[in-house]
Amino acid sequence: MKTLTAKRAAGAGVGAAFAASTLAALTPLPAMAAGTPSIIVAKAPGSNVLAIGIQANNGVGATLRFHDGPGSSIVFDANVPIYNYYAPECVIAPSGISETCPNVTSISVSGSPAPDDIGFNTAGHDTVVNAGAGADVLHGSAAEHDEFHANKGGDTMYVENGDFAGCGLNDAGTGPDSQVDTIYYNGTPTFKNCNFSGAGVHDVAIYSNKA
Repeated sequence: MKTLTAKRAAGAGVGAAFAASTLAALTPLPAMAAGTPSIIVAKAPGSNVLAIGIQANNGVGATLRFHDGPGSSIVFDANVPIYNYYAPECVIAPSGISETCPNVTSISVSGSPAPDDIGFNTAGHDTVVNAGAGADVLHGSAAEHDEFHANKGGDTMYVENGDFAGCGLNDAGTGPDSQVDTIYYNGTPTFKNCNFSGAGVHDVAIYSNKA
């Protein structure tokens, strides 16, 4: 059964704070080609929190896939260019769309206003995603705690026992939105601000062994 320890909660909080404030204040950000999203990465030396922001314009989001590397490292692959804002320990592959970061415990991702597709296969690394607007797809890891804040838009989440599925209107998850969120789940995840009955637009929870 997945558990969320105090250490993981603290790491998630650091990542969420970074996502909410630091990324928005970074100047200058790498220039993007018109209509092309990019990935911005930060990881301070000695920190176990990997913070990632998806920058997008013209309604085009990004696809990100995370998996375990050697030791406690994380490898992530994207379909768009990756830039290190401040991540001296991380190494971008020659392709420019894959990166390895060492000594990671928690991963924090801030999505773009466009539809993003974010997936994890990261045993030993907890994840927090604030997806932003857009019809996002968030696929959790089977082996660790995933905390998803789907935010605005008709989103799709895949969660398992002990995970957190937030259908909230904003990053704080303070209320349901007026879009249909679809959650595929097994076990007993926590549903936050998902509207399954009563007035308004209903979200959908589907029990599935494919979560």
